[in-house]
Amino acid sequence: MPPFADDLWFNSDIYAAGLKGTSRWEAACGTIANHYLNDNGRLSNIIFTLSLLLPRWIGSLVGAGAFGAAMLLSYRVVAESCRREVGFTTAVAMTVLWIFALPWYDSVYLACYQFNYLIPTALCCWLVSLSLSPSGNTTWKNTLPLLIPGAIAGGWHEGFSVPLFAGVIALLVFRPDYRNRRNLILLVGLSAGIAWIFSSPAALARAGMPGSVLSRIVVVLALHPAFLLCAAVAAVLMTKEKWRRPLVSPLCILLGISAVVSMAIHVLSVRAPRAGWWCEFASVVIMGYMFSSYIRRPGRLFRIAGVLLLLLGFARLAVCDVYAWRYRSQYDTLVESYKASADGTVYLDFTPEYASPVIAWMAPSFNIYYDRYQRWMFARCYGSEEKMPVVIPCRLADLRPDDGRLLDGNMAVRQFGDFYFCSQDELTEAVGGDIAREGEFLASIKAGPVKMDSVRMFYFLYENAHGERLALLLPWRVFPVSPVFRIEGMWIS
Repeated sequence: MPPFADDLWFNSDIYAAGLKGTSRWEAACGTIANHYLNDNGRLSNIIFTLSLLLPRWIGSLVGAGAFGAAMLLSYRVVAESCRREVGFTTAVAMTVLWIFALPWYDSVYLACYQFNYLIPTALCCWLVSLSLSPSGNTTWKNTLPLLIPGAIAGGWHEGFSVPLFAGVIALLVFRPDYRNRRNLILLVGLSAGIAWIFSSPAALARAGMPGSVLSRIVVVLALHPAFLLCAAVAAVLMTKEKWRRPLVSPLCILLGISAVVSMAIHVLSVRAPRAGWWCEFASVVIMGYMFSSYIRRPGRLFRIAGVLLLLLGFARLAVCDVYAWRYRSQYDTLVESYKASADGTVYLDFTPEYASPVIAWMAPSFNIYYDRYQRWMFARCYGSEEKMPVVIPCRLADLRPDDGRLLDGNMAVRQFGDFYFCSQDELTEAVGGDIAREGEFLASIKAGPVKMDSVRMFYFLYENAHGERLALLLPWRVFPVSPVFRIEGMWIS
């Protein structure tokens, strides 16, 4: 995927320095200082900023390699905890859950978020492996060097290091046989890194004070399918005494507590799904351990289902790669067209998420052309905040107000191909007042026997080739019923 959002946020000064012929290194150092003072002190953002001085593919390669390493380390941790090799079916189950359950859709295609979420996943998996490994030679000479990776992991991202710290503490409390120098050194290293993160003046500003903690917990839980599935499986296993023993294994204690703490951090901080990334990843590892512990010899049905799910997962990745490549191939055209536009309007064909294959939904991020934050960062990097980009599909440039299929509703919305539009006058009348060049509203959607209320819709005003003012209408992500029922009506709520 091309750079958007935080990639552009961190890169804006470096990009401007390149255009002016001034030092990109000094711009990078200024960006690091600015983010430390006003955003956070994560090592991930410091290293990411420095990586912007290199070709983009290098950072992406590091992110991909880190997640691959995290997967391999997880298989090894499960194998060592079960004292036998991870079987094909277990590995497939874990891989499929990682493909479908992790919040990849939350802009993890960004290089910035790969540094913030994929690399610390590998670091934490490595430290979990070290923490759970047999004591062996734990002299000070052999364990003191672990201060360095412990401190790096601790300072990389608090959404990983704080849960891991809590998990190791729980392990030492419930399993005295793991109280060795290695785990002590890891805790000291993690503490030093965590202290660095919270030394940033802006660190505590990320903690939210939700008006209703209960409602926030419900919302956040819905964003964690792997955690909920893991909790449900554990609850079933607790019903029989002979099934309970693996649930109190060192792996389940360490990762279980760390997953719960990760969930708590998510509840108390930002609502972005990626904030609970470690919770989901750790839950999958726990389920892999439980599967490997309880199902020694999976039957043919398990193996067939595993192969089919794995093929489905690979198909999802392939389709997402196709769309990612399309966005990347258009990016240079988007930038040049935006710079040449007087008001930021750009004509560029794209596929809205609801019109893409269902297997590609929620990954990659299809909303990069109309999410306000994405466009704001794009404008800051390549133009100005007063010239926000508005991307209109090329096929709508010659569209007339009476083209397409008329829908029921109070806006006289029409469907033309995969897109929905109405005239500016109809939208103004439905809103009941003047409207800006762009904005959003809540709509009620009728599709077959289904009616959805409070659907978040974006609108973008533009002038067609005939001088007529139209409004392009796009949902935040998808119309969940669109693959089954045709949309028949749209009303402003």
